[in-house]
Amino acid sequence: MADTDYTSEEYALLSEEYEYEWHKNHDPEMIQYKKEIDKCLASKTPESYNRLKVLFNNPTFKDTYCLKHDFAYMSIIMMIYTEEENSRVPYTILDTGKSIDEIIHIVKQLKFYLWRVEFTDDTNALSFICQYIIEQHVSVFMLNYIIHVSSYDKIVLLNKLIAYFTKLNALTYTYSLTKYLHEIDPDNENALCILSQLASLSGDYRLALYYLSLVRHPSENTERLRKEYEIHQST
Repeated sequence: MADTDYTSEEYALLSEEYEYEWHKNHDPEMIQYKKEIDKCLASKTPESYNRLKVLFNNPTFKDTYCLKHDFAYMSIIMMIYTEEENSRVPYTILDTGKSIDEIIHIVKQLKFYLWRVEFTDDTNALSFICQYIIEQHVSVFMLNYIIHVSSYDKIVLLNKLIAYFTKLNALTYTYSLTKYLHEIDPDNENALCILSQLASLSGDYRLALYYLSLVRHPSENTERLRKEYEIHQST
């Protein structure tokens, strides 16, 4: 069987016909689903949020709608919400808007600010994103997930954000972003040193030394921290 030529006019026409038929068959249902979702988001009750979880965990609904436009965004939003709910975050992504359109706008705006940090030399980009996180109550789960799905060079972006949040003494965000950096770049000495320093702040010098032990080629800074924590652990 010959391979499909995705650049051919025939394939383009078939795709166009498929999209036309799909929307003809499903658009009325999508409109109704969007009304129901907006109603749940406007209600802002545990019961209404649970209805959304049930809907977006339904295999038939996911396979039929969750790759389409706003529903694809909403699927990501529900993944973030599940993480937030499991961690008992007091203000979740679902609390940021009263409709799909409002919440998607917030997600898109966060992506825009992250791209400004990643791709431009705008000296105000980091302060803008910090202010936006405060204003919209963006959780560490939301921030990490949007970086995951939208960033081109995650390591560069994470290093910029970590340095800025460290300077602000925003330890929750510093820790979460650094953990993420360590996950995707396990040999990153800077990330391991930051995790070690954060562990030492809580008095857990055993954990602090463990993070330093993961550094393959320790610099003078790593060795200095190791000696410091060994002294603290022995006292």
